[in-house]
Amino acid sequence: MIDASYRALGGKHPIDIYMLHHTDQLKSPQLEEALRVMQAAVDNQTVRCLGLANATVANLELAERLGVKICAVQNRFSLWHREAELPLSQGDAATRTTQKG
Repeated sequence: MIDASYRALGGKHPIDIYMLHHTDQLKSPQLEEALRVMQAAVDNQTVRCLGLANATVANLELAERLGVKICAVQNRFSLWHREAELPLSQGDAATRTTQKG
């Protein structure tokens, strides 16, 4: 898939960023295989930078364990999808409560 994209873009210059989408829906073995293939494309200089969309912390930890450098993360965030800020908001609220009490 990556090589097909590379050839379709002329095959003369590396792809600046290659994003893997819906990583939150992949099982660990599938994601691990995809990350290894993506890293091979970086090693072969077909791709400069790798990214994950809808990534979880576990996805990023797996990439780190495999030695795959993730340059970009794109998660869903809008007026209708604010889930990404919930842990931060809850943590901030807990910190404020502790500091006041």
